[in-house]
Amino acid sequence: MANIKIDNLYKISQIVGGFGVFFTLIFFSIQFRNNTIATKSESASSAVSALTNWYSNLGNDKQSSDNLYQFMTEPDSLNEEEKFQAIMNLHSLMLVFQNAYYLELEGTLDDRLKKSLTSTIKGAKDQKGFKYYWSIRKSNFFDEFKKYVDEILLIEEQSVNIYNTIE
Repeated sequence: MANIKIDNLYKISQIVGGFGVFFTLIFFSIQFRNNTIATKSESASSAVSALTNWYSNLGNDKQSSDNLYQFMTEPDSLNEEEKFQAIMNLHSLMLVFQNAYYLELEGTLDDRLKKSLTSTIKGAKDQKGFKYYWSIRKSNFFDEFKKYVDEILLIEEQSVNIYNTIE
């Protein structure tokens, strides 16, 4: 009779333990989901903050703003020091873009931000200064990011070439 009670207690403890494991897994999955959301929010906030700072600093400094504008439209009109300043300014922006690209790849950044960055690159890609910049600085970026930017540039060039052959 004592063996039956011990056997029943053993079975009950296994059932209770099974429920404990089940509820622990549910709890951990909820926590994981919440942590994922928090990580994505923090990543987006950091990326947007870095972009906002870059644009704000550039926009609030007339000399830097004029210099970068002149570089983008006609880089050869600048002296070597001005070119260097513009290249460093543009490079800091592209490093933010590269960081956002990798955060999106690993799933910690919403892909809508990457789409926004892509459209920014598309908007600058035809500028003489951007072409010059990318030709001399692209080797400083990670291979995957270089391929990503090159594909944006190539896709747009192919679209223009197809359009020109249709006319």
